Amino acid sequence: MARSFSLVEAKVAEADFFLGQLDQAGTDFFAARCYFSAFVASVRSVTYALQAVMSDEPGFAEWYAQEQFELVNDPVCRYFHHARRLDHHVGLNSLSGGAVAQDELGKMRVIYDLSHELPSEGLPKPPDVDALSACHTYFNTVLKVVFDCCSEFSVAIDQKVWFTKENFDEMRLTISDAEEELYGVSGWTAAPGVTEDRRWQLIRDSVWGSGLQSLFERHLAAARSSRRRP
Repeated sequence: MARSFSLVEAKVAEADFFLGQLDQAGTDFFAARCYFSAFVASVRSVTYALQAVMSDEPGFAEWYAQEQFELVNDPVCRYFHHARRLDHHVGLNSLSGGAVAQDELGKMRVIYDLSHELPSEGLPKPPDVDALSACHTYFNTVLKVVFDCCSEFSVAIDQKVWFTKENFDEMRLTISDAEEELYGVSGWTAAPGVTEDRRWQLIRDSVWGSGLQSLFERHLAAARSSRRRP
């Protein structure tokens, strides 16, 4: 890949940050609208970054075409796509209001609303849930695309998968080639009594793995759990 996948990770983390801030905004509606605007822009940037990073990876264009088709036809994603367009190009923020209500546990919380359908502005009908729930659904949908990409192209994305004996054997390369690629010199991990398996492990221990695992576990696991509730 011509660019580091850390660019995608940074955009995902940024969107997660603004979603968390929106969740905590409470009765500060000005802050909520600011965080909503930043969140919508950040999530949209995730797919831009993903395409920029993965564009030269064999098979990605075909794989992403199907993912993109599903995103375009997803009603929640379609709403947020137009919400972001109106915010960015017109200045219209689609977080339209809010009210204080009691949740199922008896706790008072602020429920934000999304703008209703605005045919004149090209804004479709909003999801039939409150704004924060819709934001979580939108984020989880895009995050699932990133998760699936990491699974489908794990060798190219995750250095801990790239620097394995199996991958270098498939490329007809050796551990010396791996050391030259990573350290600039072969034999870096060679030492008396150190097996080749141990040397491969030392190489993998010296590189970064995906920084998204905790986000995948927190958001996607929570979404699956929510869907299983009666």
